[in-house]
Amino acid sequence: DGLVSSHILGPDAFVAVSVTLPIVNAVSVLCMICCRGGSMLAARQLTEGNRTKANRIFTVALVSAVVVALAVSLGILLRIDDISSSISSTPECAAYVKKYLKIILMYFLVVPFNCTLNDFMTQEGNPQLTTRAVATGCIANVILDVVFIGLLHWGIAGAAWATVASGLINIAIQLPFYLKGKSQFRFAKTDGDLGGILWNNLKHGFGFNIFYIVVNGFMLLGNALVLRFAGAEGLTLFDVCLQIQSATFSLTVGICIAGIALVTFMRASGDADGLRRILNSSGLIAVIFYGRLALLMIAFPGLFLKAFGLSDVVSIAMARRVFACYGIYYFCFCLMSVYVTVVLQLAGHLGAKIVLVFSMGILAYLSMLGLSHISSDAMWYGLIIGAVPVLLASLGFGYWQH
Repeated sequence: DGLVSSHILGPDAFVAVSVTLPIVNAVSVLCMICCRGGSMLAARQLTEGNRTKANRIFTVALVSAVVVALAVSLGILLRIDDISSSISSTPECAAYVKKYLKIILMYFLVVPFNCTLNDFMTQEGNPQLTTRAVATGCIANVILDVVFIGLLHWGIAGAAWATVASGLINIAIQLPFYLKGKSQFRFAKTDGDLGGILWNNLKHGFGFNIFYIVVNGFMLLGNALVLRFAGAEGLTLFDVCLQIQSATFSLTVGICIAGIALVTFMRASGDADGLRRILNSSGLIAVIFYGRLALLMIAFPGLFLKAFGLSDVVSIAMARRVFACYGIYYFCFCLMSVYVTVVLQLAGHLGAKIVLVFSMGILAYLSMLGLSHISSDAMWYGLIIGAVPVLLASLGFGYWQH
């Protein structure tokens, strides 16, 4: 949405999509907290032959996610004017935000079904179908962006409708699996254990989604901070970084999920050499991919500006500073996230993982806030000050423990 809107509608539309992104992500994260932990718990119940309990977990996960999405959508609708103006850099941008957000509210009602069906289908042993559904929805979103914005001239509303359509396509691909009885999950009464199931779902869901919580919180707070001290140009550059992050963060999540599965298997089988290979490979993949991305952001800022159609509206000198600082911060965050998941969480140090992940986001924000009182240029170095020490602390703690 942001990329196509930027090229066809201009920088105000790009910023509108980017500052709305944390709100969209927040709804997704809340729904994932409701269902992701539940999908793991339900899968375990199925392996133990307790299908009734698994179905109760499934029911609570889906219903709680729907309730959360409805509540958030209603709250946004009631305050949409205030929200649009408070997160925007210009009146034109605010108008784009309001129009985009009004339609995205319909997408919020689709998200609970996407998240729940995706997670439970995957845990049931059908990740291929989940992948096809998600990939098809994403591809459709890109194509419909071009059609709705570029060919039909629907403006920013076209970007929002493309997102809504992508979510519906995702559901349409998955629903036959459930409706034709191929899935073991069904709706079931909770039988008086609603509170316990809900608490367990949320508790495990929070642990699995800690990355998204911190990343999204940093987006929301960072947008407000940058707009206040660096103005519209700074916000535009910061939002380019957030778009790059959104496009690439899935690799971190994928390494973590695969790493958890493989390390668990290696430990259970007593394969110490295999375990070390998996640990080393997980870290190496993260270092190579995000290290190269950081180097690209530092060395070729103009490349990213051109990709988003912003090369004529922002300063290349300012872009170089912003991209360099954010590239280093993002590299540290992804490497730390992989390390604390694969090395610490599986060894029972979930609390340490949560503290370290939160620490990097909080320290980076506080460092930016403190340096912003010196100058808007100095503010960006707060990203590095907050990131590097926490990465070193996580590596040191893991080495000391293991």
